[in-house]
Amino acid sequence: PWRKLAGTCDGDISNIDADSTTGVTHDCSGKNAGDTCLAECDTGYNISGDPVMYTCQSDGTFSGSGVPTCIALECEGGFPSGTGVTHTCDGVTTDSTCEASCAAGYSGTATTFTCQGDRDFSGTSPTCSANTCATLSLSSEYSTSACTGKKTAETCLVNCAEGYTLDGSAATYTCDTDGSISGTAPTCTPNACGSTGLPTS
Repeated sequence: PWRKLAGTCDGDISNIDADSTTGVTHDCSGKNAGDTCLAECDTGYNISGDPVMYTCQSDGTFSGSGVPTCIALECEGGFPSGTGVTHTCDGVTTDSTCEASCAAGYSGTATTFTCQGDRDFSGTSPTCSANTCATLSLSSEYSTSACTGKKTAETCLVNCAEGYTLDGSAATYTCDTDGSISGTAPTCTPNACGSTGLPTS
């Protein structure tokens, strides 16, 4: 099979790499006397200034000095997503990482995303399950059974219990991220008792 031959200046590449900063790449491997190569910026970086040219000398060293300054670019796509998912990926740049986790009111295991050179993130969004809210406790004139077992962001209706008349509409309650159910109670008026069943003289 084809195999790349070693260059006479390969032993000096470490000197170029020692000067390299994040985002710098070069094609100086396998160079022989008289060959040139460039130290420039990798995909996902903008160059500040110009690429630096190196020349392989007959003594096995490279002539040339320094490397360009490479500015990492922000990722633009592939952000973490999904119900209940939050992340720290805004403004993250090439080769840097960020965390995707579950927002308040949701449960799941956080994951790591990496900003790639193509300016898209790589990583898998966590699976976030909505938490179940605590049982809603109101006074006896209200019927709260519809709110049992509700999960984060779900809604339910609170009505009037038997023996009370609803004045207006049933009230909408919401299962909040802190695990409680909130809303404004409806107006329930107690029914008047009729004469049926009263003792007679």
